[in-house]
Amino acid sequence: MKNPKPFKTKLNYFLITLGICALLCFAYAAIAGIFQDYQTVIDRTNWNIKNEIAKNTFILTNAFFSVGVICTAFGLLVLAANGGAFEMLIYGMRRFFSLFQKDPTKVKFKTFADYHAYHSEQEPSAFSHFIIVGLTFVGISMIFLAIYFKYNV
Repeated sequence: MKNPKPFKTKLNYFLITLGICALLCFAYAAIAGIFQDYQTVIDRTNWNIKNEIAKNTFILTNAFFSVGVICTAFGLLVLAANGGAFEMLIYGMRRFFSLFQKDPTKVKFKTFADYHAYHSEQEPSAFSHFIIVGLTFVGISMIFLAIYFKYNV
């Protein structure tokens, strides 16, 4: 059985993912106009927002939800790749591009069975930190959505 990764490595994966998602969320909110005054944002958009609090929670809801969904989807994509969902596609692309080498017969894997045997021996990529951080951001967006509905009714 393969050795599990140490806690410090998992924590580093989690903190790096959290930092990147927080940076993307901040960038989204800044571009959407969270630092601009209410009237400026309302004049340049067609949002039906009644006050400053509703504007800020609307922007934060969109920012956290967008980043959270993308992060969660990336984690699910890595999970599918770990399960072998893309092995045949990857093998086919490698074989196709090997045709353009100087010696096309000199390839690392002659058959898909060889590639699959090699790939199944490799340690799977970590993915849980993407899903945890992504779902946390989606959860935070739901909190901002509740605040938005409270102040924009």
